[in-house]
Amino acid sequence: MQSIVDAEDSAVGLRTLRRWSPRGLHRTAVSLLAERATSFRAQLAGLPVPKRYASGELSGEDLGGLRATGCDVRVAVRI
Repeated sequence: MQSIVDAEDSAVGLRTLRRWSPRGLHRTAVSLLAERATSFRAQLAGLPVPKRYASGELSGEDLGGLRATGCDVRVAVRI
């Protein structure tokens, strides 16, 4: 845990990690490393129907892959 905080040099990160239960931290770590089923984007791209995906302007997502599959991608602009 300390190496994570040292890498970010953040006291806030250390306080956050201290609030987590050891069991919760372990379950999160195991989940992040687990094999995953097909991603949502892959499932969406494989659907044989017209598709639409909405994203926020500040999300920073790479939407080129979805557009390449014929998905209608809409980006909500921050006002």
